[in-house]
Amino acid sequence: MTWPTVDVNQLNQLQGETNEIERVMLFVGSLKATGGTATAAVLSGGVLATGDKTITKFTAVTDGAFKLTINGTLKNVSGLDLSAVTTLAEVATAVSAKLSTLATVTWNDSDSRFVVTTLNTGAAATLTVATAGSSGTDLSVLLKLTAAAGAVVVPGHAGASVPNAGKVLPVNTQTDFDVLLGAGNSVLKTDLQAAMRNAGQNWFAYVWVMDGSSPSGTFADAVKAAQAVCSVEGVVLCDEIAAKDDITLAGTLIADVLAKYQRWIHVYLSVQGVQKTEAWADYLARVTAYQDGIADAGVTLIPRLFGAEPGVYVGRLCNRAVTIADSPARVKTGPVVGLNSTGNKPVDKDGNELGLDTLQALSKARFSVPMWYPDYDGYYWSDGITLDAEGGDYQAIENKRVVDKVCRRVRLLAIAKIADRSLNSTPTSMASHQQYFAGPMREMSRTMRIQGVTFPGEVMPPQDGDVQILWRSKTQVEIYIIVRTYECPKGIKASVMLDLSLQGGNA
Repeated sequence: MTWPTVDVNQLNQLQGETNEIERVMLFVGSLKATGGTATAAVLSGGVLATGDKTITKFTAVTDGAFKLTINGTLKNVSGLDLSAVTTLAEVATAVSAKLSTLATVTWNDSDSRFVVTTLNTGAAATLTVATAGSSGTDLSVLLKLTAAAGAVVVPGHAGASVPNAGKVLPVNTQTDFDVLLGAGNSVLKTDLQAAMRNAGQNWFAYVWVMDGSSPSGTFADAVKAAQAVCSVEGVVLCDEIAAKDDITLAGTLIADVLAKYQRWIHVYLSVQGVQKTEAWADYLARVTAYQDGIADAGVTLIPRLFGAEPGVYVGRLCNRAVTIADSPARVKTGPVVGLNSTGNKPVDKDGNELGLDTLQALSKARFSVPMWYPDYDGYYWSDGITLDAEGGDYQAIENKRVVDKVCRRVRLLAIAKIADRSLNSTPTSMASHQQYFAGPMREMSRTMRIQGVTFPGEVMPPQDGDVQILWRSKTQVEIYIIVRTYECPKGIKASVMLDLSLQGGNA
């Protein structure tokens, strides 16, 4: 028996969990920057006529001045001596020297105008037309950088950017994903839409967008940062893992979140599908090596065979037409939605279609995969397999989910009992608190009727002795809880026999 530990004391309650986080997932994925190249702000002066370009007009200036606002800061240029210049390009160079940390000034001979360009780019790059300085000769008019002279300002453009990168974004069935994540196609958007369609009504989730154009940090860093905003049942990594190290990182993340926040999460990792250069046998050999030797009941591997499997699977887990104790393999839940949008099964380099034999091999290697039944329409899910060790209690996701739910609720009950002397070692207190801590299991054991179908409770009703309280000292108490689940028929064998005996007898 594996004992999940709910450890409560006065010092580590930095942030509590909500009572209802089941079926709420955090999707983490990368988006590429869109929008082109960032540009600088540009002030194009008015056109200088032939007479305006006479160099002596500029060499007569020994104390030139003007004002210009650059990037929101007023720049007051003064004491500009142009007496030694011989060309308009040299005029531009002299003026540019006064703006050296903020902008450059050039002479555009073909257009006969001076041009001011900010050194920085992006939306923060701004300029205004020039005005007369506080004292000295007004260069704004001579350079034709005023509005009256026809000067025009073009602000800097933000350029390529990742929409909503580094933010926790709540989403539901009403969310416009094109507005939130950009109009282009992306794996993250595909997974979210697949999850929404398979979860059905009342679906709600969170999204964390990582910058795929300039990656910094790991998905684990993103999940940890998101803890300040949201508490979730599970985390879906939409980016495909590339090595066994990513699985190890997921396990470390689970342990870190539990240690720091006392939150029980499950991590769903996307695995790359078959490549154009691979046969199915090659693919099996490559991906099964990822999980070899790893035992972590908090991690699930989901290959992208059709493309949207991670979203499809997690959405099915969030479907409120069933309980969290129901397997994603439950056929009566209905076929999965949007798995095969093309109508064609994936093929390997030799053109061989994905078959049930390959799916069975992946399932035996602890990958969670879709499946179908011959002569039975639709695509379904094989099983909610985790990376728990062979023979472990949590090889099926439904067992992990119900125990995690009990842990979350027992934790909240335990917090309420901190320094409460009504919890003590007397027989009366022990008996009453056994009932108290069995409360979540009694609540979860209630039979319910959903859409005309009767479902047994998420767990069996607690029995006498399922909650044990042990006092280690006058101030330290330990509580042990047994959670019992119902049987679930994932393999059905029906034997049909023929009886050829006479039924009517002889007259």
